[in-house]
Amino acid sequence: MSACSEALRLEDLEKVSEFDRYEFSQQFRTLMGTSPHRHLVMRKLERAKRAILSGSGLADAAALAGFAEQGHFTCHFRKAFGITPGHFSGARQKVRQSESPVS
Repeated sequence: MSACSEALRLEDLEKVSEFDRYEFSQQFRTLMGTSPHRHLVMRKLERAKRAILSGSGLADAAALAGFAEQGHFTCHFRKAFGITPGHFSGARQKVRQSESPVS
């Protein structure tokens, strides 16, 4: 497993940065414009979207992105993008079908 795919813990980031949890969160928000948790969730959602676009099933995409439950994934996906992962996947399939050459 590469370092990029390992779970980050806030405690580890606090040690590296030498900030306490509140100072770390404040500095992170100032730099990134969002909380560390929201940033992590959005990176997971982007990874899941790429998996769906490459043809993965919804459960596989959720697991690949690091969501423990598909329901949790669906809730975050809908909140972030305004549609469910199922609708996103269905729209992807419709686009692919419309791009197919007609015989």
